[in-house]
Amino acid sequence: MIRVDKKRYIILELCSGSLYQVITKTFKGTPLPSDRDVVYQIADGLDYVHSQNLVQFDIKPENILVSMKGEIKLADFGSCVKPQMAHSFQVDRLEGPYNGRHQKFAQKTAI
Repeated sequence: MIRVDKKRYIILELCSGSLYQVITKTFKGTPLPSDRDVVYQIADGLDYVHSQNLVQFDIKPENILVSMKGEIKLADFGSCVKPQMAHSFQVDRLEGPYNGRHQKFAQKTAI
């Protein structure tokens, strides 16, 4: 992640496909690691996003990419938000990937 004038830019390498393609059996790239390693890499990526004080609201197979080396990468950060409360939030309701996008995605309340 690169920050320039209060904006964040994420630069990704060229990837061979997405987890969606793996699930639908249309993936033709490098073999994936074990399921355990895939889940670990997704969790590790989300941990990094959270360490940057951001929350990614659009995690889905289409936004989980597989690199040319078979590594897992998170993509599509257009729906990221910065929590307004200190270190915690709760999503009360979320309907569909873009419903409520212009309405702050979801009602956030303190836990």
